[in-house]
Amino acid sequence: MSVLLHRAGEDHARKLIKRGQFNDTAPWSFDADDGNRLLGTDPDNLDWDKYAKWHLDSDSEKDTDSRAAWKYPYGKNDNVYRSALRAIQTRAAQEGLNTIFDVAGRLMDLMDEQSESKANQPMIERRNLDNVEIRIVKGDDDSKHITGHAAVFNKDSVGLCFIERILPGTFKDSIEKDDVVALFNHDSNIVLGRKSAKTLTVEEDKEGLLFDATLPETYAAKDLHILVDRGDVNGASFGFITLDDKWETENEGETLVRILSKVQLIDVSPATFPAFPDTKIATRSMDRWLKQELAANSPWRREIARRRLVLAELK
Repeated sequence: MSVLLHRAGEDHARKLIKRGQFNDTAPWSFDADDGNRLLGTDPDNLDWDKYAKWHLDSDSEKDTDSRAAWKYPYGKNDNVYRSALRAIQTRAAQEGLNTIFDVAGRLMDLMDEQSESKANQPMIERRNLDNVEIRIVKGDDDSKHITGHAAVFNKDSVGLCFIERILPGTFKDSIEKDDVVALFNHDSNIVLGRKSAKTLTVEEDKEGLLFDATLPETYAAKDLHILVDRGDVNGASFGFITLDDKWETENEGETLVRILSKVQLIDVSPATFPAFPDTKIATRSMDRWLKQELAANSPWRREIARRRLVLAELK
């Protein structure tokens, strides 16, 4: 048997991983049915090229139009499987195939890089205000507007595993340059207004983030008009990407506080049920700060940070 690394298989795996087509958690199996799906259903025209590129090993002594020529499958269903690469490393180590062992390791390293890159990409956070004054007002041209505050400055948040405060000026730069939209319940299919279309204005006033959207002549907007008038919709929310925040502690280290000072505003949204905020993105920022505190020299800071990190991981 003459075993060679199948470079086309390695290249195909790399392309898939770079496109995000990999599975980090599923167990691995590759049976005859999986192979048949790669080969296709026409017995007179089997796709051996496709079959080959899903394998890392080629045996030059075997007929390339046969399953025996190809070993070490690394994926299926258009995804590379980490569990397959681990299995390949185990078997390659047993057989002394160092090159294939190393390639499987490099592919897993590439998965790690892609996962880290994805985790560090800016992601949209949402914050909610309940029982706020959302009003329908009539414009000079008889148009109907929905207006209210989507955020309030210097007010402690509720319902989070930390306190969050928004400073005046947090939205200023974004209001000037970004094309913000108004949606209903954050549904991009129900657009109420858009800054670039001059059907939405957003501004900072002394209270917070004020929005005013000219309602379109759509069924959804007409329904919203009725719901707001009746008081059925009395919440507001905004979507944002954090550009600058800082963390500190209060109450002798017992309370964690996140202070937002600069964000990219994505949307404002009247909301039927302002959802309990998803804080996974903010928690990543908190974890980074806590770990910095953990590394600080002060013993009491290290102890407080250690306790907070444990609590954050439990939530």
